[in-house]
Amino acid sequence: MTLPLHTTVPLDYYLLLRPSDGRPEGLVVEEFSVREDGTASGLDTAGWTVDTGGWWSSADFGAALRADPDLRGRLRPVHREGAETAYRMLGGGVLDEEAVLRLNFLDHRRLPNSAPLSLFDGPEPGSRVYRILLAGEADPPGLAELCAAWQLRPVDAALDPLGRVVGRTQGTAGRHDLAWELRRIGAGLGWAVDVTVRLHDGPADPVPAALYELRQEARACGLLPVTVERFA
Repeated sequence: MTLPLHTTVPLDYYLLLRPSDGRPEGLVVEEFSVREDGTASGLDTAGWTVDTGGWWSSADFGAALRADPDLRGRLRPVHREGAETAYRMLGGGVLDEEAVLRLNFLDHRRLPNSAPLSLFDGPEPGSRVYRILLAGEADPPGLAELCAAWQLRPVDAALDPLGRVVGRTQGTAGRHDLAWELRRIGAGLGWAVDVTVRLHDGPADPVPAALYELRQEARACGLLPVTVERFA
């Protein structure tokens, strides 16, 4: 499969639900800062709720969303159109353009430039290995949709005795070949998309764009992006 590549990257939008009845009470908007090679260097998080009536920025809130399952369970990923509708229905009026929304990012959270324990013996020459780390639990329909969209193929049980790899697939980004797998990390700790990129002739610009597309597709099924790291 060939991944669609966008030259402009929109913000990530979420509905923030009330814990009492699950109805929307606000919005959360996020944006990852990305290095030239596609790894994440930082995260900005801003929110708006009916109670506050204004936008606020909090690196601690962004970190808590990824660490606290109850808080994370109050998020619902939406597209820009869904955020605009909710914002208007909650009394916020017309949602600002993204350039204006970015002015609310006042508390930047830097992400470490280090990889977790590698599961790889080492990439082939001319290859890069990335991990898109994700928090949360994908609901079964969302996970099934993601598996179908990515055309994931099951892994031989002998190669995955713990049963953590949901499936593997491959595709292209520009002139470069990609292979990726969706796997569970530990017991309920989260998920990861492990991506191997085989570089060929041509600029490597399509690689960060492809990583963004994979992250967005995982986000749409209910998984919350944590970071994008590179093993090699």
